[in-house]
Amino acid sequence: MAKLRMLGAIAVAAMLTACSGGGASAGGSAGGSNVLDACALLDKSVVAKTLGRPVQSTELSAVHDGSEGSERFSQCTYKFGELDMLVFASGQSSDSVADLTTRFRDQMQIAKAPTADVAGVGKAALWNEDLHALWVFPGNDRYYGFTLYKVGQPDQKAAAVALAREFGL
Repeated sequence: MAKLRMLGAIAVAAMLTACSGGGASAGGSAGGSNVLDACALLDKSVVAKTLGRPVQSTELSAVHDGSEGSERFSQCTYKFGELDMLVFASGQSSDSVADLTTRFRDQMQIAKAPTADVAGVGKAALWNEDLHALWVFPGNDRYYGFTLYKVGQPDQKAAAVALAREFGL
């Protein structure tokens, strides 16, 4: 059931990215990184150090280059063994932070996964306890999602916030 909820969170984030109107810049994200390679945005050693568990492998997926007028984004799964994983997704949108935050909050309400504001990360951030997901909005035109699933941290929210801070958000 928890794995199903996690996949649902990923689907919601991808849907929001795909539906968020064209016009994203060709640039990347924090630190000038390219949103088309989410695995390159946050190094495995940083993830391992922050979460206190070695990353066995990463897998890049859901790469959308914007060539069809959709937003540019990708996601990376950091594998810790068996069912344990962290999913980091990145995306871009032409919407403002306020619009992105409102849309995420509304979509998560529809999915019966309410969010709570998180202070001190990005210009805005939302946390969903059931999905172990943190969405960070560092500025207009982009957002990042951190979805944790049994990666050994008793406080998943604190771990997600720590990862966001390591990423420079």
